[in-house]
Amino acid sequence: QNANQQEGVGHHAQNWTATEVLPGGDLSEGNATEAFDAFYDELCNDYPEMPGLLLARMARRHGSQVREILAGAKRVQDLGENFGGGLHEAEVRWLIANEWARESDDVLWRRTKCGLHMNRAEREAFARWMESNASHTTPESNSNNGMVN
Repeated sequence: QNANQQEGVGHHAQNWTATEVLPGGDLSEGNATEAFDAFYDELCNDYPEMPGLLLARMARRHGSQVREILAGAKRVQDLGENFGGGLHEAEVRWLIANEWARESDDVLWRRTKCGLHMNRAEREAFARWMESNASHTTPESNSNNGMVN
């Protein structure tokens, strides 16, 4: 073994995701499609006033962690500002606090892909919001994503 492999940087260390459950992926054992469908049905039952499409998209992005984002919310208005493209303030605040998101492009194109469903004005407005909010938000100041209590 070379020094990198001994330190856990070698080929084996790069493939750990092949056998481990990723954050939010702990929906259940067995068929992934059936597990997601069952999880989505639970979300719809738990959040009956939320649009099903929004729940599905957020569940696809975050898996079981979506419940952290939705904590305390009953209606879509409880998620804070709607930036467009299916992206809401509660999700962004969660990304800032839990995934250290700091740049608008990171949120729009890498973490959520919501930028694909937003027009230029919405993307620019979101970039301004991120500039004003991302650097001032820490995990400690972001309990409950800054939304409903």
